[in-house]
Amino acid sequence: MRAQTVEATTHVGHAGCKPDLGSGAKLNHLRMRSRIERSNPGSVRAGMRRARLEGRQTGRNPIEVDQAGIRRDRCQGQSLRQIAKGHRVSAATIWRVLHDQTAQLPEKPA
Repeated sequence: MRAQTVEATTHVGHAGCKPDLGSGAKLNHLRMRSRIERSNPGSVRAGMRRARLEGRQTGRNPIEVDQAGIRRDRCQGQSLRQIAKGHRVSAATIWRVLHDQTAQLPEKPA
C-alpha cells in the first residue's frame, strides 16, 4: 500500500492537514479572500497599502485635544472621567494623553 501525501500549499490541502472545528470557516474565509483579490487586483486593501507607502494618512483623522488643559485638570485632582466629560472625549483618550511619553510635562507651580 502506498502512503498518501497531502499537498498543503492549497487552501483545501492546508485545511486537511489541520482538522479542527475552525478549519471549515478558515477554509471558507481563505477561498473568499483569494477570490476577491484575484477578481479585483485594484481592491481597497491594495489602494490603502499604496496610500500608506506614499505617506498619505489613512483611516480616521486624529482627534485634537487640549493636552495642557488635560494635564492641568489632572494636577488639580480631577478623575479621568471628569476630565473626559469636561473635554468631551473618551476616558481612553485622556489616559492616552496623560501617558504619552513624547509630550512635555507641565512644570508644577511652587
